[in-house]
This record gives sequence, structure tokens and C-alpha cells, in this order.
Amino acid sequence: MKCSIAGVGILALIAVQPPAEAAPTVSNLLTGNDLYATCSEMGGIGKGMVNFGMCYGYISGAIDTYASVRSESGLDPCFAPGVTTKQLVDMVVAYLRDNPAERHSPANYSVAKAVKSLFVKCPAQ
Repeated sequence: MKCSIAGVGILALIAVQPPAEAAPTVSNLLTGNDLYATCSEMGGIGKGMVNFGMCYGYISGAIDTYASVRSESGLDPCFAPGVTTKQLVDMVVAYLRDNPAERHSPANYSVAKAVKSLFVKCPAQ
């Protein structure tokens, strides 16, 4: 009898459990609109400094990830000599500004599109 009571208790707990959270979808990712808004409000003390960090941090992380994916895919992950983080951020912001029709897409797509022309063949080591 104890086993059947325990079994009923377990079934009751399972029945009242909230549904598992759905896996993230593209709509849950940061969009180009979000990134453009953040990067457009950089500078100054307070929110501007936070946005500066978020903008540079997101773009740097997305580019590092893109470079890793390129490397894993057998493509060269190197940038042209002298490319700076500021240049990359400027290119991404300019891309987002000049392509508003694509800003609804995930921000990492826009980052990759904006900087892909700067990847070059890596120097022989």
C-alpha cells in the first residue's frame, strides 16, 4: 500500500509541475535594433558608459565567436593588420545604420556581415 501511495504522490507532483521552458528561439536573441539602440547611446556618465561597455563587449564577443567558427570551418580567422576594436565597432554601427531593413535579424548576424570583409589569409607561422 505504501508503494501505491508514493506512486500517486509522485504522479501528483509531476502533474502540477510547470511546463519546461521552451528552448530559446531567434526571437529571444538580441536583435540588430537592440544593438543599434545601445551603440547609438554611448558616451557620457551613467547610462552612456554602460551602453559603451555593452556595445563594445557584445561586438567583440560576436567577432571572437565568428572568428572561431571560421577557424573551425577551415577559413582564415585573421584580420587585416592594424584593425582596431574601435574600427570594428564603427563598421558594425555604420552597417546597422545603413541597413535598417535587416535590423530585426539577430545582432550577431549583422556583426558578421559588417566585418567579414576584414578577414584575410593568416600569415604563415
